[in-house]
Amino acid sequence: MGIMAGAVTYTISSATTRQKNKIKHSTGKAIRAMGDVIDGVTGIFN
Repeated sequence: MGIMAGAVTYTISSATTRQKNKIKHSTGKAIRAMGDVIDGVTGIFN
């Protein structure tokens, strides 16, 4: 877990502004997708 956090920190700190915006966009999409998956799973159990 610590190695992953270090890698993410390094990637963000060494990224250009355009790359940072792309990372933020991709992260937002991933979070929304994970929310959809969780909603789907909870819907199955209800």
